[in-house]
Amino acid sequence: MRRVNDQVVLIIYGLALACTIKIDASLVIALLLATSYSAFMTLTESNQLWRLLCFTGLFFAFSVFYPLCLLFSPLVVYHMISRQNKLVLGVSLVLVLALAYHSEVIPLFPIGTFLVIGLIFAAYADNKTQQINTLATSLQKTRDDSTELTLLLQEKNRSLRDKQDYEIYAATLKERNRIAREIHDNVGHLLSRAILITGAMKMTTQNSSLREPFENLDTSLGEAMDSIRKSVHDLHDDAVDLKKALEELVADFSFCPIDFSYHLSHTMPREVKYNVIAIVKEALNNVIKHSNATLVRLTISESQALYQLIIEDNGTTITPDTPTRSLNIETRGIGLINMTERVKKLHGTITFYSQNGFIIYIKIPKQ
Repeated sequence: MRRVNDQVVLIIYGLALACTIKIDASLVIALLLATSYSAFMTLTESNQLWRLLCFTGLFFAFSVFYPLCLLFSPLVVYHMISRQNKLVLGVSLVLVLALAYHSEVIPLFPIGTFLVIGLIFAAYADNKTQQINTLATSLQKTRDDSTELTLLLQEKNRSLRDKQDYEIYAATLKERNRIAREIHDNVGHLLSRAILITGAMKMTTQNSSLREPFENLDTSLGEAMDSIRKSVHDLHDDAVDLKKALEELVADFSFCPIDFSYHLSHTMPREVKYNVIAIVKEALNNVIKHSNATLVRLTISESQALYQLIIEDNGTTITPDTPTRSLNIETRGIGLINMTERVKKLHGTITFYSQNGFIIYIKIPKQ
């Protein structure tokens, strides 16, 4: 936009000089030629030298017949400087000065002097525009770098928050496990001993009036023991970290490398969690028993409505426990049937593929 402004200023400057000489049809033709030249040069790429020479040559050719065109020569020089073609610039300056010197229409003073001033102004305007464009480019680059850095910092902060949340979650699970273990080892053992003592006293007492209190005591202690056992199991079940459990399975699997991808942002329900662990164990056992795979990919992810589990390997061995493309029950082994039953219990779907390896694709709806 600034270069357009520079060109408009130079055209107005040339028009002002021309008006001091004479106003007739030749001035209108010179103005049209200057405007057309400026438009063509603006649309011409800097590396299209032949167009540059063609348009500039035509302008100077018309200047021979319409000398007033020379008053717009600062515009030509401006375009030559902007394209940094020193040879064409030098030739253009020589032609301008030569044509102006031999022109009978343009007096050397004062119009010739003002023409030289116009040429100097054209060089100055191009230099300032280049400086401003360079500064604008530098500013835009700085803004882009700043935006990129801001995005990187936001991503880093998000990662740190996620890591902090996971550490808090892991610490919570660890504490739950500790509490469950303490209850089981201490309170559970004390209750067990109390139940045994109560049972022994109930069997050995000869006083019939004490039998009913012992029965009630034995029942209460049994209910307390069941409640403690349920609480311990609930604490332990909630404390299972699915990602850590799967990572341990991957670490213990030495048959071939496993590419493990985990993309869950929320905690999976306990029942789903345990079935997923069992399915992955069964699938990895099948790889060891029935496949010659050299790579296993384990991917668990979620969408808005369901969980997805994909277990695939690049093995080529087909055995009775690996189905072909057909999903008939006869083509499945016991391990795959067990997987199917587990997924069915969770109201999900399981699909087996044996093309280009073996793939287990499971979808489980969120409750």
